[in-house]
Amino acid sequence: MPDITIGNKMERHAEIMSTKAKRSNLKIARFLEVAKSYDCRVRRELNEKHGNELAITRKRKEHCQRSAHSLGTPVFVGRVHGMA
Repeated sequence: MPDITIGNKMERHAEIMSTKAKRSNLKIARFLEVAKSYDCRVRRELNEKHGNELAITRKRKEHCQRSAHSLGTPVFVGRVHGMA
């Protein structure tokens, strides 16, 4: 029976080397056949250890909320009428 701890150590080492080579989370996860969350966790741990040296994790985009109320304002209605 193969030693599971050696397999996990090798997997983690491959993960770290791929991360240092600036590969994306999705590419690493697909190549090593691991969950993307595992890759994110390893990357986060490396960033905490090395002071964000590997901080290529992307931040989520900030989306502005558009409500139905903003579409009925007099300013918006005036702009729409001005287009015609």
